Amino acid sequence: MRIALAAGGPAVPAEAGTPPTSWAVPGAKTHPEGIALDARRGVFYTGSFTDGTIYRGDLKTGKVEVFLPGGVDGRTSALGMKVDGAGRLIIAGGATGKVWVHDAARGKLLRTFSVGGGSFLNDLVVTMAGDVHVTDSQQPTLHQISVKELDKGPAQMPLRPFLDLRGTPIKYQAEGPNLNGIALSEDQSTLVVADSNDSELFTIDRRTREVRKLDTGGVKVSADGLLIGDQELITVSTAPGNRGTVTVFHLDHRNAKAKLRQRIDDPALLSPSTAAFSGPEEALVVNLQWGVGKPVLPFSVVRVRLPYPYAARAH
Repeated sequence: MRIALAAGGPAVPAEAGTPPTSWAVPGAKTHPEGIALDARRGVFYTGSFTDGTIYRGDLKTGKVEVFLPGGVDGRTSALGMKVDGAGRLIIAGGATGKVWVHDAARGKLLRTFSVGGGSFLNDLVVTMAGDVHVTDSQQPTLHQISVKELDKGPAQMPLRPFLDLRGTPIKYQAEGPNLNGIALSEDQSTLVVADSNDSELFTIDRRTREVRKLDTGGVKVSADGLLIGDQELITVSTAPGNRGTVTVFHLDHRNAKAKLRQRIDDPALLSPSTAAFSGPEEALVVNLQWGVGKPVLPFSVVRVRLPYPYAARAH
């Protein structure tokens, strides 16, 4: 089933008492990519793919401001990000090969994790225990940061491998994004990752490290961002003509099969990248507009209604 939803208008601050439906992200070449929600503070964070600036948006007022200037601490690009249970903003740095960990309230840099050259750190997910898994779009490796390293490690640390993907069903290609988005099952046992090159989804058992193709019943989806809530897998994809689609699958109890439930076409989606749950029946989606000849300005984060209630926690 495919449905079209009414979208919010121009990204402007909301009137008093009215929750905003869109947020304007400053800059003509910003290309915001990742998003992290901090529900406790009533804000979200997004980052510029092109220069690494981190922006903070107010969920009530619609105001968006620079939180961390681009280029500082080697942060020249920012992609996937999350706020963990300890109030730390964790940011994947793409081709920089770095992951930065900041105090989400004050912005202070707490830790930097680095991997060798040739990597492209794309997206990350935080487990309920506080460990972090990071996808790499160039090297066939899934990386990991332990909660112990986040809590007590030195300021500079190597980014450790969690799983060598060579010899698994995930086949890396010389060109293209390869592994992209990542999400975690409700029971914390299974990672779901998106292979954008092959328009496939894969599962990774966190205990056994076994990799399997997720059975979607033949449905192909070239996903970027992924979310899981209440056994519903939500994917974010670009579409021709600077459009986008949010696709909803239902995961079985073994996290082995995903049944298509709905495709959501919202006119506010402009070549989107990632999303974060912002309520039981809604998500905030980032309009990256990468590779678009003439992006629609201002760049924006938009609120999209979801067809089913979900747990507010984003995995």
